[in-house]
Amino acid sequence: MFRIAKNANPDIVTVSGGPNFPTDIASQELFMSEHPEITLYVPIEGEIGFSNIIEKALHAESKQKILETILKEPIEGCVSKKREGILQYLNPVARIKKLDDIPSPYTTGLLDKFFNSELNPMIQTNRGCPFSCSFCVDGNDNVQQVNHFTIQRVRDELNYIGMRISENKNLLYISDLNFGMYPKDIEVCDIIAQIQKDYSYPKRIIVSTGKNKKERIIDAIKRLNGALRFLIVVQSTNNTVLKNIQRDNISIDHMMALAPAIRKENLRTSSEVIVGLPGDTYESNVNTIRDLLKAQIDDLQVYTFNIIWMAYNFTRNCEK
Repeated sequence: MFRIAKNANPDIVTVSGGPNFPTDIASQELFMSEHPEITLYVPIEGEIGFSNIIEKALHAESKQKILETILKEPIEGCVSKKREGILQYLNPVARIKKLDDIPSPYTTGLLDKFFNSELNPMIQTNRGCPFSCSFCVDGNDNVQQVNHFTIQRVRDELNYIGMRISENKNLLYISDLNFGMYPKDIEVCDIIAQIQKDYSYPKRIIVSTGKNKKERIIDAIKRLNGALRFLIVVQSTNNTVLKNIQRDNISIDHMMALAPAIRKENLRTSSEVIVGLPGDTYESNVNTIRDLLKAQIDDLQVYTFNIIWMAYNFTRNCEK
């Protein structure tokens, strides 16, 4: 998409972002040199870096001068290149600790026009992940600190959504990485339960539940009137594989042992497995699936492990 845009207008500003970005300078230089269609990259969190780009663009003398103005000097929270190809950056991994400082896209009315669209609401109550799973970009050291929105912020957003959601909408997305694992999540569930009572919404919640503190997660799910199922994310039950992917700090045995208690509460369960992790074999993968079937998991999703960077380079070389 960026290449098409650059071909149409070489002076267009293209901004990419997200955690799928190298952490060391040498790899960042390689990434940016191999992607000349990217003007700026905003790693980790996007609000500060992107708003700084907009502020810089607004100070340009004309639309034709925007690219020149943006590339003139480093922009806080962004990685970019000067026209001669030199990498420049300023605090590219700075994170927002007080998340309430970010204006709510809901209570400010910015998302009002989407309530009657095909889209479903998404909220976030915290950011970060304390685990260091090597296959996941959220296992990066830069995002291991978990920062929380205040309960009042979450309550205001959920009430705002509940009052405006159309009657044919039943789904709510929560983009937390370990929902139910923290004491504050119980309060969030109580707020959602009240929203369900007041507005008959949401009837289904999609979120990644926590990897530890399973008793607390069960308590949280029980409060949501069947809207959320218990997600037992094991990826593998093989100890060697778990050690290889730096996931051995998550008690798989403890998760599996909770399955009978979950069924007793009439809660539905689902699980995820990744095929082809370091050290995985046909036998170990089959045993993982057998373990989950023995635990009577209701739904099982199997994913394939891919090394994206290698796949990208292989495809590019084939095209050449």
